[in-house]
Amino acid sequence: MAADESRPRFTLYYVPPSYYSQKVLMALYEKGELFTERLVNLGKGEGTAKWYMEINPAGQVPVLGDRGKLIPESEDIIEYIDREIPHEPILVPSPDTDLGKNVEKFRKLIKQTPVEILTHGLWYNPEMSPGGMASPRDKAGWDEYFIQQEAKLTRMAEEQGHLKEAYLKKAADVKARSELVRDTSRIQAAIETIHPVLDEVEEQLTRAKQGAEGETWLLGRGFTAADINLAVLLKRLTKLGLFSIYCSQNKRQSLWHYWERVQKRLPFLKITELENNYSKSLQK
Repeated sequence: MAADESRPRFTLYYVPPSYYSQKVLMALYEKGELFTERLVNLGKGEGTAKWYMEINPAGQVPVLGDRGKLIPESEDIIEYIDREIPHEPILVPSPDTDLGKNVEKFRKLIKQTPVEILTHGLWYNPEMSPGGMASPRDKAGWDEYFIQQEAKLTRMAEEQGHLKEAYLKKAADVKARSELVRDTSRIQAAIETIHPVLDEVEEQLTRAKQGAEGETWLLGRGFTAADINLAVLLKRLTKLGLFSIYCSQNKRQSLWHYWERVQKRLPFLKITELENNYSKSLQK
């Protein structure tokens, strides 16, 4: 049977507030590519449901579907999208070029930031956030959540034999996370590790605009996968109430102006709207 040409080629399994989902969403929007949205409803436990674990045994979002092929991991998905949709903008230039080498350098630099430690750590310890943030649960609520999740995943490991190892790995991850969030010294260390990353970003942003005419981004005139990583990182730092310790009109000024501009970019506005609408739906 011939493929339905009227339907979008790609299907994205994602969660709107997910840091990694937002990177892929932004890449698709930058490319102007239509796609079928498949929301993985974490509130209903779909992230660890049998149907989703069979799609991605890691139980993580996002996953990109393309005509029967499934691609996990946000960085791999962005590279795949860029190869399969070769028109402008080119998000991941050839590594044989100077631009490609620099894009890869800054993608790796930003990828090494401990976003998960910061996110889960500050959800559990919102008092550590300089700018303040709202947590979906108090500490007692998180403790109960971790206990219930670990028990649920251990039970499912026995019920779904062919996915046993995947469920046990998820249970171990939950246990490790419950221990991590209580280690405030590790969370504080994670907050500090962002400074040298943003120092390097600031230097590059300043170089990029020197002698350039018109609008420039992290590596020059083009908006690349490195910019996607940076934009979504800054978005997360803002959500966690951390942005003010890293950047202001008087501190890392090039980054400050970059953040002001990137928030007005249409793909960024779209991912923000998706996240806001998702949050509102959970409150109903």
